[in-house]
Amino acid sequence: MVNASTFDHFLETTSLNVEIEAILGTVNHKTISTVENASEKIQSLILSIAMPKDIEKEIYERFMSQKLQYVAVRSSATAED
Repeated sequence: MVNASTFDHFLETTSLNVEIEAILGTVNHKTISTVENASEKIQSLILSIAMPKDIEKEIYERFMSQKLQYVAVRSSATAED
């Protein structure tokens, strides 16, 4: 299973954790537009970064170990892991 610790590793390896913290520092929790704006910026950052090779390898190896033609992917909030 690829879980929240893998996501944390992704953020640290790519240094996105630093950029995300800076973006979150601009959020005024009483103004929803700042929350939405921060969310969009963070999503854009994550989607723009290539997956680190070690994470890519882990996912590939876990998929191949299943010896199945298809698998289901369940996306969950990191707090659920």
